[in-house]
Amino acid sequence: YKENIRTVEFEVKGINVSLPIIKLNGGQQLELSFDDLEGGYKSFSYTVIHCNRAWEPSDIPFMQYVDGFNEDMIYNEDYSFNTNQIYTHYSFVFPRESMKLKLSGNYVLYVFEDGERDNPVITRRFRVYEDLVSVNAQVRRPAVASERYSAHSFRIEVDHSNHEIQNPMRNVSLHVFQNQRWDNSYDMLKPVFLRKNSLVYDQMDGIVFNAGNEFRWLDIRSLRYQPENIDHIFQDRDSSMYHVFMLPDKTRGTKPYSTFTDLDGRFDISVQEGNDGRVESDYAMVHFKLESDTMIDSASVYLFGGLTDWRYQNRYRMDYNKRGNAYELSAYLKQGYYNYQYMVVPDNHSSRTRRKGGIGQTRQFEGDFYQTEQIYLLFLYQRPMGQNYDRIIGYSMVNSADLN
Repeated sequence: YKENIRTVEFEVKGINVSLPIIKLNGGQQLELSFDDLEGGYKSFSYTVIHCNRAWEPSDIPFMQYVDGFNEDMIYNEDYSFNTNQIYTHYSFVFPRESMKLKLSGNYVLYVFEDGERDNPVITRRFRVYEDLVSVNAQVRRPAVASERYSAHSFRIEVDHSNHEIQNPMRNVSLHVFQNQRWDNSYDMLKPVFLRKNSLVYDQMDGIVFNAGNEFRWLDIRSLRYQPENIDHIFQDRDSSMYHVFMLPDKTRGTKPYSTFTDLDGRFDISVQEGNDGRVESDYAMVHFKLESDTMIDSASVYLFGGLTDWRYQNRYRMDYNKRGNAYELSAYLKQGYYNYQYMVVPDNHSSRTRRKGGIGQTRQFEGDFYQTEQIYLLFLYQRPMGQNYDRIIGYSMVNSADLN
């Protein structure tokens, strides 16, 4: 919510580049960290908000889902060391003794400043699940001929032998996500078949995601040495700011699929010329360029991935340079290793168009290949009989590398 707040990382404590998903009473904690580019010390606090399956605040009192205080202060701050960009790095872990979570479900972590809840700094979604049912998913190629080489489909079966589900068509819903994208998710899915102790979601290619491509990469862990996809690096004498100029990226939509290991769109903050990337990583202005003979009509091109919070933000919307025949963007990033892609978003997009790969399209510049290794997240929600909140009773992560 503030321009001076940058490089927000949210993951399971002790598991680098992990997703903010924990098991209820499983002993794991989540860690949030961020930089304040204004430096100095500020008083930040946080609280959590329980939400229903549609990410609206649940109609239950705070003490029903939290054991402890309704807010807590962030005490851990460290100051940047030997960097041109001055910043203060804040971090904290939870749940903790002062704030224990009592229910599973969707949560929003809410960080605010100076004790004023109407002065938000950061919000982040996370999930707490119970391992009460087994969510078994098979990734497969769609039956529709036009999608067999460019998309992923699913057959999903939920085994609830050890957990009673009453009226599943009303009280249960399945949500499916590709990586951490929200724009192309499938939610509120109902089973097609009801069997003894199982729910079957076999929508005959009703759950189809454009397969996309492996993410591109940016390595700025060093500002002295440049990897193969960087043209040059220089430091401005007047501002002392580092500038990193990428070699022009080319479209991959018409090229054959090529496999390589990526971070599934996420990023990892680290520095080669230092010991502690949290406070020794500097910031640099990274200049991206994407070759395109023409400007796409009625659509915008965005840099996309974990570095954009998985959202299509104006600061990451690319401008078209007619003279250079390329889309261009400059982004202020902390030293580290990043994944990214170029997404085409129709100008008239809305939540009603979120299907068949979502409002953000990879086909134009990245391509869609069924061989692409994608991570899919599946959550089963249940509204307990007589209750006014949704719990997550099953969770599964599947990899399209196991495609059937």
